[in-house]
Amino acid sequence: AAGRLVAKGAPPRSRHSSTSSRPRAVHGGASMHPTPENPSVTAGLFAGTSPEPARIREDFSRILEGVRPRGGGTSPDSPLHAVSDPGVTEAARGHLQPAAQGLVTAVPGGLWHSAPSAVGAPPPAPQYRPAAPAGACGGLRSPTSCASPTPTQFPSWSGHESPRCSSSIDLIGLFPFVFSFCGFLIFLGPIWLMVHLSHDPNVVYWVGRWCEVALLLPLPFFAAFFIQVKLQRPHKPTVLFSLIGPAIVLLVLGDVILGTASDRADQLRSEDCNTFPAKRNLERSWEAAHRLYMDCMADTVAAHNITMEVALSLFRVQDCQEFPVQYAHNSRDWEYLWLLEEEHQCSGWCSQKRPVWTMKEVSESCSIAVSSVFMSKVRRMAKQVTVYSIVVLVGTSVVNLAAGPGIRDMGLEW
Repeated sequence: AAGRLVAKGAPPRSRHSSTSSRPRAVHGGASMHPTPENPSVTAGLFAGTSPEPARIREDFSRILEGVRPRGGGTSPDSPLHAVSDPGVTEAARGHLQPAAQGLVTAVPGGLWHSAPSAVGAPPPAPQYRPAAPAGACGGLRSPTSCASPTPTQFPSWSGHESPRCSSSIDLIGLFPFVFSFCGFLIFLGPIWLMVHLSHDPNVVYWVGRWCEVALLLPLPFFAAFFIQVKLQRPHKPTVLFSLIGPAIVLLVLGDVILGTASDRADQLRSEDCNTFPAKRNLERSWEAAHRLYMDCMADTVAAHNITMEVALSLFRVQDCQEFPVQYAHNSRDWEYLWLLEEEHQCSGWCSQKRPVWTMKEVSESCSIAVSSVFMSKVRRMAKQVTVYSIVVLVGTSVVNLAAGPGIRDMGLEW
């Protein structure tokens, strides 16, 4: 309806018409619009009487010349050519856009940086800024903290986040603690096995308490920590001594315990009390305790008018009045025999007899019980320590030979 009203009341107005009509250049009946394909038209257009300032004309001409050279097409060496080329991937085009804007161009080893110049001014000379060295941020020899870069180091790009230099871990500073802690954990198992054996009554009686030497093995790791903290770098002699020294000590301890356990297991299994002197002496100590017990029971039967079987079922040798005096002369052997009867439920030494100390049921002689302990427990644990020490020695040597060149290539003294 509005269209019909306009048609009746006024002549039709063009859709592109306005109060001030746009100037046209007509040449041979054709409209001459400025186009990038026809830069001469633009030159002819601006050559006439135009209200546009000279500065804008010059700037527009420069833009057209940069996009479309006179030969036609974009210059192959221009960054705009790479940006507009359909064969370039989106990832590569995103990296080339800052260079096309005249901000930064990536080259091997650094950046060519040129800030945009004012309109109409000649472009400034590009400046080469080398890339940061590899050890400036990150890496093994990096500092504990890295300062933030200045604007000249990393220019801010429009639409792109500037790189940031993040703090890195000081591995050199952590090495003394990490090495000492990990080394202690490596030897914690065999040290515990040796200390456990040193508190076993059978090992203490037949071998001794010198297995407690293993308690001193953590000391090299404490010394290694303070030495390397003072030197502020890994120290090869300290590292090797901290690993090889405890391994050798544990190897010697394990081998001695292993050999002793094997010998004692075979000697104690025999019922012959003359196998070795220590076994014969312990048999004599047991006979002294048994003699004291039987004399005490005889006096008890006579004093209380009871039978021997009742007395033997109610009393043990430690209940006798004479026991403390005799115990002072045989404390080591009697304490060991008493413990064997209570813990291993055995009686007698070379052969099974009536129990003297315990009220429990017995099943075998104490010599056989101790032989089983040496064969099943002591020998097995000593073999584990021996094999583990050999593995640590071989592993330390192999790692030192294999990792030594790489550590030296990292710039460390090794």
